[in-house]
Amino acid sequence: MLVDRLPVAVMAAGISRRFGSDKRSYRLPDGRTMIQFTLDQLVNAHSIADILVVTSGTSIIPDLSYPVPILIVENSVSGLGSSLNNLFGYVTREPRYRNAPAIGVYLADMPAIQVSTMTALKAKATASKIVRPTYKGVAGHPVWIGRAFWSEFLSLSGDDGGKQILKQFKSKTEFVEIDDPGVVLDIDTPLEAMAWWESSR
Repeated sequence: MLVDRLPVAVMAAGISRRFGSDKRSYRLPDGRTMIQFTLDQLVNAHSIADILVVTSGTSIIPDLSYPVPILIVENSVSGLGSSLNNLFGYVTREPRYRNAPAIGVYLADMPAIQVSTMTALKAKATASKIVRPTYKGVAGHPVWIGRAFWSEFLSLSGDDGGKQILKQFKSKTEFVEIDDPGVVLDIDTPLEAMAWWESSR
């Protein structure tokens, strides 16, 4: 019998236009890449077997510090919406996720989320709602998508990123105010990466 799983997806298929280079492989002062740092945080809150890295190719595989499953998506250059379409199609079809009540969607360029935040949000995930953190009233990530909403993401394309779906189902969303600025801190430039690193030490 399959055990109910709570998978998490790390969206890492972007092309880093503003960063100027591949930020997934950007090396931080401690020697780890951005994607390595993010995964090191995630494994403190989630089973390695439940982490799925969504990417556009194989170039980041050497930077992955754990043997996590990889989903290589098509049309990722079109934007996050296309990657989410691929993700939800995959988890809907994949037998190992047949009983999963929800999936957590993380962004690879948000490495500052505290482990305690990850654990608290995971505990609230159910099949019938969406769970989203807020910091000082601003909505952030990760977003836990209950299984009841997975089919809504199968028609996404382009760079929408699911914003319209989240807006449509706002009444079905539990917003959790968290004292963690990491839920709204995405890193788009090397200067932002270094500012975050220095402020977190």
